[in-house]
Amino acid sequence: VGKITRVGGVSIDVMDESGNTKTISLLDAKAPVVTDAATSGVTRKPENPFEGRIKKLTDGSFEVDRGVVRELVAGGGVNAGATASPIVEKGEVKGLRMRGIRPNSVAGMIGLRNGDTISSIDGEQIKTMEQMLDLYGKLDKLGGIELQGTRAGKPLGIQLRFK
Repeated sequence: VGKITRVGGVSIDVMDESGNTKTISLLDAKAPVVTDAATSGVTRKPENPFEGRIKKLTDGSFEVDRGVVRELVAGGGVNAGATASPIVEKGEVKGLRMRGIRPNSVAGMIGLRNGDTISSIDGEQIKTMEQMLDLYGKLDKLGGIELQGTRAGKPLGIQLRFK
């Protein structure tokens, strides 16, 4: 995606390799609109814009349409449907605590629940927020990732395969 040049209250500025700067909004994007031919072209918001795009394979394993990943990266994660707060111990980031998860959001559909913690991704311990932003920018190029953490004090593992 590029190098973060400014983090503001409602947006982030990113510079690409060519020196072009783009502003990514941190505010909610507009929900997609669906035209329904059966109701004479009336537009409506889909009940769940991720339905059919995230498929549960097994407990803790999901197939995610790459388009969902692209939308999340392009929108700065706005429609992920969760808030991640850093867990800081003795001045070091030890992971992320998930909250505000909506059931029909990406986070909810991949099995995350309020209070879950994510401490590593693909076996690499989360140590900085910059590390998370770097990974976020690379998601579209990966075949999948594995999230490791805890739920109610017990180990949690979620595998995502991108198609």
